[in-house]
Amino acid sequence: MLYFAYGTNMNQETMWNHCPTGEVVSVARLEKHQLIFNRQGIATVIENESATVYGVLYRITDIDLVSLDKYENYPDLYDCTAMKVTLEQEVTLDQLDEPHQVHAIVYLAKDSSIGTPQQNHLLKIIEGASKNRLPEPYILKLERLL
Repeated sequence: MLYFAYGTNMNQETMWNHCPTGEVVSVARLEKHQLIFNRQGIATVIENESATVYGVLYRITDIDLVSLDKYENYPDLYDCTAMKVTLEQEVTLDQLDEPHQVHAIVYLAKDSSIGTPQQNHLLKIIEGASKNRLPEPYILKLERLL
């Protein structure tokens, strides 16, 4: 199964602490959504027709999913849903819905009210975005939130 990470799990050290068998597939984007930080200072995404959220697509196992559910405090803090994401790199996958598009698991915070990011949370996101070579304008946008 596929999982789209847009927050601290883009940082592979963080991801592998709770999903050691997770494999990076590609940089990907979730179109018509915007990254925000809620009142608790944690990342989530909300619908926005003119925005795009970049992240990392991982291949995970059922065991990884159980671990992710626990890490993300699902179903209390986050909901979990399948969403269509677009791959930024040429990859061979059986699950392609359309050219370069797949459905992936995405965690969405139940609290989507806009707040201020927790600095350590944001720094992990920026580190993951940089190490995975997300688009430079997107990384700069994240850095401006510091």
